[in-house]
Amino acid sequence: MIDGAPLVRGRERGARQRRIAVALLPLGLAIGAPADAQQVERRGVSPRNLPRPGYEPHVTRLGNATARIEVDVSALDDSNVFATSRKPVNDVIVVTRPRANLDWSSNAATLHGETYAAVFKHVDVTQEDMASFGGALTGALRASRQQTITSSLRFDRVRESRTDPESRRNLNQPPRKIDALAGELGYAVKGAKVALALVGGYQSYNYLDPLESDRDMRLYRGSATLELRPNAPLSLFFQGYVARRDFLRAVDFSGVDRDATTVGALLGLGHGLTGLVQGKIGVGIFRFAPDAPGLPAFTGLAVDGQLTWSPQPRTAVVLTVFRGDVATVRVGATNRIDTDVALRLEQEVRHNLLLEAQLSFSDILYRGPSQRSLTTYAARIESEYLFSGKMSAFAAGTFTRRDGRLITDRFTRPTVELGLRFRF
Repeated sequence: MIDGAPLVRGRERGARQRRIAVALLPLGLAIGAPADAQQVERRGVSPRNLPRPGYEPHVTRLGNATARIEVDVSALDDSNVFATSRKPVNDVIVVTRPRANLDWSSNAATLHGETYAAVFKHVDVTQEDMASFGGALTGALRASRQQTITSSLRFDRVRESRTDPESRRNLNQPPRKIDALAGELGYAVKGAKVALALVGGYQSYNYLDPLESDRDMRLYRGSATLELRPNAPLSLFFQGYVARRDFLRAVDFSGVDRDATTVGALLGLGHGLTGLVQGKIGVGIFRFAPDAPGLPAFTGLAVDGQLTWSPQPRTAVVLTVFRGDVATVRVGATNRIDTDVALRLEQEVRHNLLLEAQLSFSDILYRGPSQRSLTTYAARIESEYLFSGKMSAFAAGTFTRRDGRLITDRFTRPTVELGLRFRF
């Protein structure tokens, strides 16, 4: 949460990490286990979202809709504001995060809307003050017992993170502002043992600073997923996908055409809505084909998925993995390959005490003459104590270390955050 919004770091990579989940969401809606089966075990659900008598979050009901409003107010101690390897600058930041959610449902449709803002006010390094905001709308329509249509639309105004490896790192200027727009449409049809999901999406990234205009990009993507369920809840799926990157400038500031097309395929296993293990994970290959004749094409290993292990209803262990190509405009790099692994524990320690801990590893490989590699190790722990359904206190600590060949690529960044959460 240092950077205030989910799209600041690893924007395209984050979208790719959700590819399986998004493509197979209609299948889950269409083939999900009966409601009574879900209520018996409640496994695979985050402990944060399980029923908690006496501490239920405040909800406003509006007919078939429910609204929830939350505000976080916290103090954040950042030991390395600029994410540098030498002479780190420490500062205390006052953070305010309001957000609102609206959910509506009927027998055949569901609709979810959300909006948020994040305001960071530094005590000393005021040039790093920032505000981000955004909103999203997602919906699902059950056209028949076998068919489901899903859609989503999202907008985010964010600021570039000081830890972004694509950053040009002018520390005398505030971080760049970015407008990110994303939309998606999905269709799924299911039979007793077979299901098919089709998903198409669009994303655009607009850097408001003209000095970053060569990073403005549009991304078009589509996927088709065939899922076989010979022995429910275990399933086998095959997914083919294509992504087209279209940068608004013909060439970047180094004179390279960065437009490219990536095609790939994943073969994987999934486990349904009940049992100790849930989720899907796929392994396959991708083919990166740039438009520029001087840039070589490349075939690589693709991995994408998430698995949740719930040894008991109040415990969840979540493994997320990704490997694939990501857009880059870094000088000397023909393309970029990201590998991410994260392991997260979510635990209800007491009825009103929640704990979350995460370890993550990230490797960024820049192919080309530079052959640069950035490796990041991170740990995070957060606890929340509920005073009631309307108020809680939380504490979080993070430690991030990135190693690289260049001194500008390396940094160590511990942070500590203390705050209050209000629910209206």
